[in-house]
Amino acid sequence: MVAVEFDTYNNGWDPDDNHVGIDVNSIFSELNVLLNKSAVFNCSCDPHLSNTKTWHAWVDYDGGEHNLQVFLFCCSDSTNVSKPKSPLFNYTIDLRNFLPENIEVGFSASTGDFTETHTVKVWNFSIEYSWEIPAAFDGIGNDKKNRNAVKVILIYVFIIVVVVCSFVFVSGHWLYRKSKKGGKETEESDAELDQWCSQGPRRFSCAELCAATGNFCDKEKLGQGGFGGVYRGILPDTAEAVAVKRISKSSKQGRKEYVSEVTTISRLRHRNLVQLLGWCHQKGELLLVYEYLPNGSLDKHIFGKEEDTLSWEKRYSIACDIASALVYLHEDWEQRFVHRDVKASNVMLDSNFNAKLGDFGLARLMDRDQTASHTTVVAGTRGYLAPECYITGKISPEADVYSFGAVTLEIACGRRPVDRTLEEYNCRLVEWVWDLHGRGKLLDAADEKLGGNFNAEDMERLMVLGLLCSNLDPTSKPKMREVIKILKREARLPYVPLDLPVAVYSQPIQHDMSSGLSTSAAVEICATSTSPAVKASVLSSFTTANSSVKMSSPLLLTTDLASLDNSIEVGI
Repeated sequence: MVAVEFDTYNNGWDPDDNHVGIDVNSIFSELNVLLNKSAVFNCSCDPHLSNTKTWHAWVDYDGGEHNLQVFLFCCSDSTNVSKPKSPLFNYTIDLRNFLPENIEVGFSASTGDFTETHTVKVWNFSIEYSWEIPAAFDGIGNDKKNRNAVKVILIYVFIIVVVVCSFVFVSGHWLYRKSKKGGKETEESDAELDQWCSQGPRRFSCAELCAATGNFCDKEKLGQGGFGGVYRGILPDTAEAVAVKRISKSSKQGRKEYVSEVTTISRLRHRNLVQLLGWCHQKGELLLVYEYLPNGSLDKHIFGKEEDTLSWEKRYSIACDIASALVYLHEDWEQRFVHRDVKASNVMLDSNFNAKLGDFGLARLMDRDQTASHTTVVAGTRGYLAPECYITGKISPEADVYSFGAVTLEIACGRRPVDRTLEEYNCRLVEWVWDLHGRGKLLDAADEKLGGNFNAEDMERLMVLGLLCSNLDPTSKPKMREVIKILKREARLPYVPLDLPVAVYSQPIQHDMSSGLSTSAAVEICATSTSPAVKASVLSSFTTANSSVKMSSPLLLTTDLASLDNSIEVGI
């Protein structure tokens, strides 16, 4: 940001309440001039900017001389106004060092707690290109006709040079991209990232964020995620506390996540979503700046030290906040967002323990009438990722509902979705809670850290809702709008079966019916059949007809989720 400031209020950092200044990426002026009768040339009226007269201002920038000039004139008669001969001030600055290639020109204003009315009556913006005719051409002719001919020749030469240079640049760039990595696409350049991020919030410099975080020192580190570390920082110009995510240079998906965050989360506005304040890509660094939430992530309070344990009232309120965020993403925004990574570590808590959902690096945008979209890469976190995503390769809001179910069970039970340190029969939270539900002992799953200090009715509501969202049948999951109504006690809990339902996934695959069963048919029959003989027969038919397909047998021979995880590990 480079701005010419017309200031009528004396803040602590201002010289007075009536001055013009130059601001460069800061509210602190690089140069300012106090307005008085001697400073405002040809000004016969009150030189205060708040007078009732009409002010005329010219801001000129010479790109060759790197000179910024401001001219100012005040007059009660606006019919005959001419630009003053002398500027109010000159300021030397190379705008290329502070502004991107594509910029927006306009006005901004603020009055704080006060009221002041100003009107922009007329304004215009123009660019002028000028050049001098070399003295060597003076001998061609002294009359006006010859000199005009020289100008035309120079213009054509200039155009030809620009076209040739552009062609060379484009051709070289194409050949470079074509040759690198065997013709595969390379990561976007900073210029390309500028285009992607141009509609995002504030752009920071790398120097600003290094200074804010103490050069990303370890003592300011808040946590480490899959794409990089998060650091606490204090912005030098505003003294505002922020959280800066430094995306790892070794992350293959890091740049995609960076662009996804800037272009998606910056467009969202909801009290239960983490706000993105700005971004920076410079010197090989990819940095995202978020609002700082002092109470950290939800998982630290659930699985951390006992003194950090959240009360039941706060836990229930947090579940409502997460549900509210997902309702906004799935139904209330102009398009539909699937977060794809809803988990306790991505839920942040502010100073009042209000929950805000963050980390939109895996988010996928969908049309309103679109129920699901396909993906070539299954992304997410084990225990939170819906099983149908593995099988069908589809992305849908129901996947977020499943993840929300896992988080609600974590909140209620104080256990992670998958804990391999426990016995095999109860290492998966969903199966363990569903077993207790079937035996009428659901409240036995409540977090022991609560010491019994919870509302039994709400605890049961939260756990049953978690089971309902964790249903293995995607069509049986509730919408998030229904979930929030249940949490707010505005709707009754639907019936939840006493036994964990078996999964039935049917994903059409082209195949020859005469040669055997398809992948989807084999999965569906084996998932619904309880007879080992039937399963073995189907598996034999499937493997014979699909000898070239590598698929691990536990997926076909059993329906329990632990084996499903094992089959995924070896790579379907």
